[in-house]
Amino acid sequence: MSKRHLIFICELAEEWDLDKFALQYDGRLPEKLILQIFAQILLGVNFLHKNNIDHRDLKPKNILLFHHSNLAKLADFGQAKEINEHLSKMTAGLGTDLYSAPEVKNFNSQPFKSDIYSLGLILHFMLTRTVPYNIEKIKINSVYSEEIKQLMLGMLK
Repeated sequence: MSKRHLIFICELAEEWDLDKFALQYDGRLPEKLILQIFAQILLGVNFLHKNNIDHRDLKPKNILLFHHSNLAKLADFGQAKEINEHLSKMTAGLGTDLYSAPEVKNFNSQPFKSDIYSLGLILHFMLTRTVPYNIEKIKINSVYSEEIKQLMLGMLK
């Protein structure tokens, strides 16, 4: 690092993100694998939130997977924001529309809530490989447990 440049050195994720992984997976993703990956995502987001950082652009393409270990890491912090007492509402719509909470699109989002909503959409994507266009009409394959379905629906409230 010099006075003029900041250099980031990152691990190589072999061009493998959650989006590519799920779409190229042969057959439906096993619930055990979904929970293994999703738990890591939750731990990463929990770390951010405990440190007052709102990611604001969570989506499958921003979750890197290390192919041989199923290790998941959050990426793309370009829209992340530190939350403090002066910033109690988001006044700018950020993130990717398909994975943004409705209140973000209306420029009236509470910090962290949009990340939780995005997590629900990510879980839905892992279960179905689709993004729901109508939250009210979500249908999940009956091979998945009721608990994982309820977890996803709870995040989308």
